[in-house]
Amino acid sequence: MAGSIHGGRFWSIVQNDLDRLDSVVRADVLDAWFPPPPEVLAALRHYDVELCRTSPEAEALPLRAAIGEARGIPPESIVTGAGSSALIYLALPFFGAKAQSALILDPMYGEYRHVLENLCQLPVHTLDLDPRDGYRLQPERFLEAPGDCIALVNPNSPTGSHVPRLSLEPIVRELAKTRVVWIDETYIDYAGTGESLESMASENPNVIVCKSMSKVYALSGLRCAYLVSHPDRTAQIVRYRPPWAVSLPAQVCGSLALRAGNYYESRYEETARLRQNLRLRLEEIGLEVTEGVINALLVHLPPDGPSASGLAGLAEGHGIYLRDAASMGASMGTHTLRVSVRGEQENVRIADTIRMCTEATSASLPKPLEPPIGCRSSTR
Repeated sequence: MAGSIHGGRFWSIVQNDLDRLDSVVRADVLDAWFPPPPEVLAALRHYDVELCRTSPEAEALPLRAAIGEARGIPPESIVTGAGSSALIYLALPFFGAKAQSALILDPMYGEYRHVLENLCQLPVHTLDLDPRDGYRLQPERFLEAPGDCIALVNPNSPTGSHVPRLSLEPIVRELAKTRVVWIDETYIDYAGTGESLESMASENPNVIVCKSMSKVYALSGLRCAYLVSHPDRTAQIVRYRPPWAVSLPAQVCGSLALRAGNYYESRYEETARLRQNLRLRLEEIGLEVTEGVINALLVHLPPDGPSASGLAGLAEGHGIYLRDAASMGASMGTHTLRVSVRGEQENVRIADTIRMCTEATSASLPKPLEPPIGCRSSTR
C-alpha cells in the first residue's frame, strides 16, 4: 500500500553527500530557511561525541518537562515522538478507533487522508476550501459536516491559511462534546504567539493538538515533535510507543530551542518579509499567487501553459526543486505549485527559474493559426 506523496526529490541528486546540499534550492519541502539558534549549534558542536554514543532518556522526560514549562501544560499531557508523522501513525488510529467516518480539509497535508482512509479504513469526507476565497476556512462549517473524527491543519498546508484561535476555539469546544478533533499545529508559530489550542487539548480528552518541532524550529533533520491531550488519553497512547522514540540530539536541541523565543520571533518576522518579496517577484512574472502565513506560497500557473509537474521537472535541471501540489487536494488541479520560502538569494533563483521555464515552455507551444482574412471577426 503506497503512502502519501512527499517532497524532498533533491535527495535523488544529493544522496548522502551533504556537501552537495548547497548546490540545490530545496523549495519542495517546508524546512526552515534559517539555522537553529546559536545555543543549539553550540551544543551540537560541544557534545558531538556524547550525543552520538549516549542512549537518550527512554521516555524523553527532560524534553517533556521543557515543553511543559515553555507551553504552560502538564508534562503528563505530552507525548513525544520522532516527528509529527510518527505521532500521526501512532496516535491517530487510536483516536479514530471508535469513529464511523472521518472529516478532513481539501486541500490539506496528504498524510491524514492516507492514515484515516487506508490504515483506519474509515470513509473520509472532505470540507472543500474555495480557491476563489483564498482557501479560507470558516470553522462553523464543521458543525454541519459529517464525520465523528475530524482532522485539520491550522495554519493549513499547502494553502497557508490560518483560523485565529478566538474563532476556532469555541467551535472545537462544541465539536468535542460528541466528536474527536485532531488539530495539527506544525506551523502555528508563524501565525503569532497565543494562537495554539494546546492548553485546551490538555484538559479535553476529545481534543488532540499535534505539534512538530521540525519546521518552525529549524530541527527537521533531528525529528522531534509532540502531541497534547488529556492525561488519561496520553497514558493510553504511550503504552504503544516504543522507548527511546526521540533521539538524544533531538531531546537536547529541542529543549534548548524552546528557550530561544526571541531568536525565533525575529526569524518568523524575516520569513514574512521574504515570503512577501517572493510573492511580488512571482506576480511580476504574471503568475497568480496565494499567500498565507506559513513559509510557502501557492503558485497558480496559466491553464494554457506548462503543468506544475512539467515546470517542476524543468526547474530541477537548474537545481531548483518545487512541489507539484496535485496530490494535496482535488482543488489543486494540474497547474498549482507549492513553493517554499528560502533565503533572499535563493528566492531570486526560484523566481528567475520559474520565469525562464515558463517562457521556454510557452515559446515551444504551437501558436494558434491565424484565420483567413475574410474570416476575421470584427473589432467594431
